[in-house]
Amino acid sequence: MRSAENCVGLVSALDRRLTTLSNLGRIPPHAACDGEEAALVGAALALEETDWVFWGRQLNVPALVRGVSPTELLTGGLSGGVSLTGVLASRRIVACTQGPASRFPHAAGLAYAARGHGHIAFADLGAGAISDGDVHVGVNFAAVLKAPAVFFIRSYGETRIVERADGWGVMGMMVNGHDVGAVRDTVRAARAHALARSAPVWIEARLRRDSATDLALLTAHDTEVASAFEAAEARMAESRLAAEKAPAQTHGAEA
Repeated sequence: MRSAENCVGLVSALDRRLTTLSNLGRIPPHAACDGEEAALVGAALALEETDWVFWGRQLNVPALVRGVSPTELLTGGLSGGVSLTGVLASRRIVACTQGPASRFPHAAGLAYAARGHGHIAFADLGAGAISDGDVHVGVNFAAVLKAPAVFFIRSYGETRIVERADGWGVMGMMVNGHDVGAVRDTVRAARAHALARSAPVWIEARLRRDSATDLALLTAHDTEVASAFEAAEARMAESRLAAEKAPAQTHGAEA
């Protein structure tokens, strides 16, 4: 298994490649996670493989942590996400649903159904969507029905979003979102609490836009991702060739 720091570097390199491809129009729009790598990686590493993950637009993070290769992710991007559907589902990663925060009620519902089975539902969200009604619906639903869910908010603002937990009567936790180890430990503690109490936990990961970054770490995996991209392009070329041959073979068989 990769170390936490290793995962952060790989996520950064892959994210920059996907951003470039998106800007060139070669893949669908991609939401960059620049500056949020540690928070996302730390949260993903804290979860068990049996936990359901309702992630936002940076699906590459939990996918990498759960064993999906950079080549598979890049191939999925080049194919418009078609090739990733089964790969993600088999690892209990739920793609971003319609609406800014609609995954919160979905996560709460699944957590309610999972009570007593030893796993949780985890939902990630950027603070920009915190005012969406589905946030309240999801957390309140989980609180009332005692569902083991962890709601993880990435925040840049001065407002202490963690204090909203009091309004729902749930446990609230706050962590430095730039410390991958601290995020991992906090989410692990939240997961343990959710299972032990059969109750949701609300986490705020505090981030700073002007945070210092380790450029050596963030660029350490550029060569690995470049090789993965070459392999992904080769896969796509093989798929196109196979698709072009298929009609000819079918026609010949009918003749």
